[in-house]
Amino acid sequence: MDPTIPLRGEEGVGRDASTVEDGAILSEHTYVCRVLCDFSYSIGSGWLVSVPPKRFFLGTGRATRNMPENQDVNPTASDNTKPTPLKIGTILNGRFKIIELTLNHPILGIHYNAVGKKGESYIVKMDGEGNLLSLVRSEAGFLNAVSKACASQFFVEFVHGGRVLQMIYFVTQFRPGPSLNDCLCAVPDGKFTVATSCRAAHFILQAIEWVHKLNHLLRRIDPNVIKYDVEDRVIYLSDLSSVRVDPAKLSVADVKIKWAGAQIYAPMDHHSAMHCRHDIEALIYFLIEMTTGTLPWADIGRDKIPLAKKNAIEDKSLFRNCPPAYAQMHNYLSTLNDSSEVDYKRLYMMLEETWKAAGASSLTEPQWDWEQLLKTDE
Repeated sequence: MDPTIPLRGEEGVGRDASTVEDGAILSEHTYVCRVLCDFSYSIGSGWLVSVPPKRFFLGTGRATRNMPENQDVNPTASDNTKPTPLKIGTILNGRFKIIELTLNHPILGIHYNAVGKKGESYIVKMDGEGNLLSLVRSEAGFLNAVSKACASQFFVEFVHGGRVLQMIYFVTQFRPGPSLNDCLCAVPDGKFTVATSCRAAHFILQAIEWVHKLNHLLRRIDPNVIKYDVEDRVIYLSDLSSVRVDPAKLSVADVKIKWAGAQIYAPMDHHSAMHCRHDIEALIYFLIEMTTGTLPWADIGRDKIPLAKKNAIEDKSLFRNCPPAYAQMHNYLSTLNDSSEVDYKRLYMMLEETWKAAGASSLTEPQWDWEQLLKTDE
């Protein structure tokens, strides 16, 4: 499926303005949490210029996860596909003023912070137009489908896409708040209560269900890009660079889609083709880690993880110190085959029963474990 959306020509304005065309063509790895609005002032051109933004501090103590290990693209792109960063101050589509370069990566593309005329905060991701395997291109196609399905509450919101100087780019609305990895760094013992863990997993499962509804596979669980929105008090996925079209939905079963995330969360069958249940299996491992603070195979060599994972599942040590529902959800997933439909309602019910038994009254009440720890540098 070609994610490219038809383009409509439009002039960009501002410093070093270039011709920018409307339409989506097209991961967020912005590693600091910022609020770019609220700290702005107006200048003669009508643009709002950000002064040093406030940041959220949640403490330290837990190592940040590595970048995705198995992204299935060639990092040695030819010179004619490598993008050149835009100058700070460039204005895209007359709306988005580039104020900061946050990432320049051979696989993930070029990422910026941007600001709108009224102080709105945005993330811009860009890659060479000639890179047909671009993660920026595939992520934009997926997020555009999310927008059409009115499911943006579970992801970053797609705002605009276009071309500029032989590069493709897309823009998403910035949602201030920390990652779940930041939150785990901040709380005592690096773990959440059962009530918070299950409610967080409920939000992530909703996002995964939408990925599957839109005929894609997520292929990655990464607490660095699972974010908490401090304004709406919900959890969402901030980076969708790992999504791929599900071959099973296209009747091309011979195409193999592999796991793209860290080995610690990888499903048992990650060396063979991925299926919908594997995304959820990885979420179960993350749920256990959120609840207990670790996984049995967290501190062993990469080559030993598969056997350690198999043993921990078989002897049930994986589920030690966890509510019974965790093992029940894992057991249910193990009964599914490649053609099975996942019963999401069953999984939601088990999560809800568990967080209610742990004292939570709703998905957002009482407070998340980390909320009292949120501080800013105002």
